[in-house]
Amino acid sequence: MDRVSNDISSTSHALLSFDVDAEKFVYSARDNRLLRLPASDETASEMFSDTSEPFHLSFPPLATTIRPRTLEFVITGACNLACSYCATRERYKLPNGKNDILDEDTAFSFLELVRPFLTGQDVTLKFFGGEPLLGFGVIKAIVEKLKAWNVKSEKIVATNGLLLSDEITDFLIENGFLTLISLDGPQEIHDTNRVDHTGKGSYEKVLENVKRFRARHPSAFESLVAFNLVVSPRFAGQFRQQVEHLLSLGISSAQINPNDCAATSESCTRYSLQQWQAMQEEKVAVREMLMAKRYREGRSEEIDCYETYAGLNPGGNDGEKLPEELAGTYNCRDCQAFEWNTLTLLPDGSISSCIEFERVESVSFGDAKKAVLDIAALVKFQESFRRSVQSGPCAHCWAVRVCPMVSCYKTFASSGAQPNWQREEDCNLVREEMASRFRDAVKLHLLR
Repeated sequence: MDRVSNDISSTSHALLSFDVDAEKFVYSARDNRLLRLPASDETASEMFSDTSEPFHLSFPPLATTIRPRTLEFVITGACNLACSYCATRERYKLPNGKNDILDEDTAFSFLELVRPFLTGQDVTLKFFGGEPLLGFGVIKAIVEKLKAWNVKSEKIVATNGLLLSDEITDFLIENGFLTLISLDGPQEIHDTNRVDHTGKGSYEKVLENVKRFRARHPSAFESLVAFNLVVSPRFAGQFRQQVEHLLSLGISSAQINPNDCAATSESCTRYSLQQWQAMQEEKVAVREMLMAKRYREGRSEEIDCYETYAGLNPGGNDGEKLPEELAGTYNCRDCQAFEWNTLTLLPDGSISSCIEFERVESVSFGDAKKAVLDIAALVKFQESFRRSVQSGPCAHCWAVRVCPMVSCYKTFASSGAQPNWQREEDCNLVREEMASRFRDAVKLHLLR
């Protein structure tokens, strides 16, 4: 039986210790390492000493020049579906109630703003909605413009799959898009949430388009098509069933991108504690199913994203090499990684730095329609966030160095970029998730 021997909700411990199959393991936040302990408790206590002393947290230097590696385009808030868990349907509406849509002139103005900084590096283009393929012409224009500028790019589009005509799939494959299609498993689950504006389910049409896509581009299908599998709260206890259905369709586990609801998700997709616990049990079942399948087939290739999601990726040493002036500090990484590298264009021309922020006023950093990009405002925002982490409860939390701070960024932004934004109930769920992943990482190691 697995056992966590100190309180995972604690924000005053540097260590998380736990047992797996009668062996002792510890995650040391100060070293950012997951280690097996010797059998002797006395030796273990000599090796590690718990403390409530705050971490001395540092971050990589702030970006003072723009180096965007990812350009995100929210094409429109309009959609040909009315999914029950949609968190964006009201965000891009005009005063007349209609959905805004990105026009070509605004997109080109945005590209001109960032053009001076796109030389000498590849850039990733991401297209979101609503349903982004409703603005397929704008997507084509953006891709062609960057081609004309000789800017190399990786491209991703997230779609509900209803508009995947032969013309569109040919364009996506010819231009090397990764196409992320939403498919939530068995028809009875998919059609509960993913319905059109008359309440009709979308499963049959999506599956028809997927089959035609695969038949038309068989060699590229597995490498350039992935599936967004949303695990809504109602079906948290049926995650394995959802996955098994996609596998039965000939979709590989490497193509599955499970999407459950994080602690800081929108209210329409927030898990209850009971649902969250059911989801953890399902992840364990999925892990065991995949590992058994791997052993039967005699395969030992790298863990794919699906197994990682189930909590199986133990990671490696982070290899941090801090400058001498930061010796004795504990390096963190915010969601912008080591520098500001993401720009997001909204349909009305507003510029943000993450699609998660969308229309949050405190993270509006420009307006493409007015040809304005305010780098100083972004740097100020990052400085405020980092100060709130370094001086707040995060500095006492054992999970700070593994915390998915992209969620924290959104909570911080929603607070108006003010200190003391952390919510204890959300932090506890994050800590429990991280503790669960550590235990699963150890189990994978023991299986091998």
